Amino acid sequence: MKGRLRSRFLAFLTILSLTAFSNVVSQQSTRCVALITDMRGEVFVKAARSGEFKKTAWGTQLYASDVVKTSNTGAVSILMSNNNLIELGPGSSVTISEGPLALQKKSKTISGISSKNLIDLSGLTMRSTSEGELVALAGLRSVSLRPSVVLLAPRNSKIRSVTPTFSWQASSSIRKFQVKVFDKSGMLWTKETDTTSFEYPSNQKPLRPGEMYFWQVDGAGRVETYPSGNVGFNVLSESELEALASQEQTLSQGFQDDLSGSSCSFLLGTLYQQHGLLHEAIAKFEAVAQRHPEAPKAYAVLGKLYDDIGLKNKAINALQKALELSEKQ
Repeated sequence: MKGRLRSRFLAFLTILSLTAFSNVVSQQSTRCVALITDMRGEVFVKAARSGEFKKTAWGTQLYASDVVKTSNTGAVSILMSNNNLIELGPGSSVTISEGPLALQKKSKTISGISSKNLIDLSGLTMRSTSEGELVALAGLRSVSLRPSVVLLAPRNSKIRSVTPTFSWQASSSIRKFQVKVFDKSGMLWTKETDTTSFEYPSNQKPLRPGEMYFWQVDGAGRVETYPSGNVGFNVLSESELEALASQEQTLSQGFQDDLSGSSCSFLLGTLYQQHGLLHEAIAKFEAVAQRHPEAPKAYAVLGKLYDDIGLKNKAINALQKALELSEKQ
């Protein structure tokens, strides 16, 4: 009974948190046309059907006739569906429209990407079933006290490197590890270590671009061995790497004056997610969450990405954080 109640609570938590993030309850027939991708200080939004301004956060989706304004010390970047990035300084305001915004607003055009889909965060948050119900995370947080080894990276993701570094976490009672790497034909190599990360051996052939691999780590205790189980990963093909490099270069040129800003991190994180580079996507959205620790949607995106690579505990923590933040707004 207790397990069923916890499972129901988790499902409720996921659904409630993601429902709280949506600001389109009263605008379900309206198409999102912009997204707040960076901000500092206080920024306010007045919805088209609302009579008052409300303080907003990173990741807010905007609709035609919404009004955005900044405080005397605030600033905001707004990504439009037409690939324009509008930047408002302190004490400014703009009314969102589906056409070009006022020319006096500072803006840049982000070429090489399509913002039309990027401004809809639904692809970066939890999926929905065909019945329209949000899919809750499967499983519960582990409460087992048994020593264990959990593989961290690479895990259920594509990677660029043909000589990756492997990382994992383990119970403190496990001091020795055996790393094993496989391809579809069988084991490629195995090495022993006493650390929880391991660089690709220099005396082994590099992995092949475009191929899938598996790895596991067996942890050795005083008496027992604790296997991690296998997880897979794919190495990007040469054509995928070429396409990715071109898109990265385009974004780097567009944000050469602010590569560490949230707008650039958001676009790169989305790009990496689309290419299957989930670990790199997570790193970018962790940077967004660190820069905007009050933003529920940053943690909602992280919850989805952690779930995709199979780190359930991290996914649950991120969604709980998102829910806590959404309830404060």
